[in-house]
Amino acid sequence: MEKYENLGMVGEGSYGMVMKCRHKENGRIVAVKKFLESEDDKTSTNQSIICSPLLQKLRHENLVNLLEVWKKRRRWYLVFEFVERISDRSSILMHTYTVHSESLLTP
Repeated sequence: MEKYENLGMVGEGSYGMVMKCRHKENGRIVAVKKFLESEDDKTSTNQSIICSPLLQKLRHENLVNLLEVWKKRRRWYLVFEFVERISDRSSILMHTYTVHSESLLTP
């Protein structure tokens, strides 16, 4: 986490917490997921880490890209592009409808 300035917590779940951070050198805003170390649920953490090389290679405009992965003191950190939340579900549905409608119209 030395490369990032923590700007605050975005959310917390059963597997860890997500923090909004700024890269200290280039100023890029990212989301850093910090996995909680739990003996009860190592399977989920391990699956995420095993899939991370594949996730880092995936690039698409509709995916939140995984940028970096590291382990420090028995905790895994995954760095993703930061995406602002859309609080209105109808906005998400409208955006999805618009994207699909436009793709049907293009030859």
